[in-house]
Amino acid sequence: AGQLQMEFDKLKKKLAVEGLFDEDKKRVLPALPEKIGFVTSPTGAAVKDFISVLERRGWRGELLIFPAKVQGRESPAELIDALRIARQFEGLDLMVIGRGGGSAEDLWAFNDEALVRDIASYPVPVISAVGHQIDFVLTDFVADLRAETPSAAAEIVSAGFLEANERWQRCGNELNVLVRRTLKDRLAEMRLLAEKLRLFEPSSRVENWSLLVDDFGNRLTNCLRDATALVRSKLTS
Repeated sequence: AGQLQMEFDKLKKKLAVEGLFDEDKKRVLPALPEKIGFVTSPTGAAVKDFISVLERRGWRGELLIFPAKVQGRESPAELIDALRIARQFEGLDLMVIGRGGGSAEDLWAFNDEALVRDIASYPVPVISAVGHQIDFVLTDFVADLRAETPSAAAEIVSAGFLEANERWQRCGNELNVLVRRTLKDRLAEMRLLAEKLRLFEPSSRVENWSLLVDDFGNRLTNCLRDATALVRSKLTS
């Protein structure tokens, strides 16, 4: 372990001096990646966890798995070859490279100098998702973003989509409320207009005049009764 750490520190210092890890070289990840590549073992837990998180969060996009061994002597060459093959696919918005946790020896392929240099010159942004939170490999430093785990990488990838989906749902709900309120207000206005129009209909005018005639008739009857009572009162006095 001590020897591996010495080799790790030596290569890290060398590449850092060359500027491969400079922050100003980090590219911004696309907010809504539609087509993602993942270089990893097709049978490992990492890819299963990655897909599971994307499905759970409702991500709608295309995921391409580029298989490679993720440990052992042949691993660096296969990882580089998988990245080379992925370059040939048009429309890739983002590349993820990674695997699940393991010992320093298990993760050593991701410290390969040729692999690190290949990632540094990769045409699309790259996320390094190797091991667990406490694990660090050189691809973490050269990649545009380090994810603590493959599952965390999936959360990062789908974050923009999840936010956009929630925003659209809120907009949809607000629009639904606005439409209902507007329809309710317009319906009340239509009922008021219908009531006003009804007052100007011939039947309504006849009805109003009929009521007015009845009112005048009642007033006349009351007046005659009062006048008659008054005359009778004077005649009897």
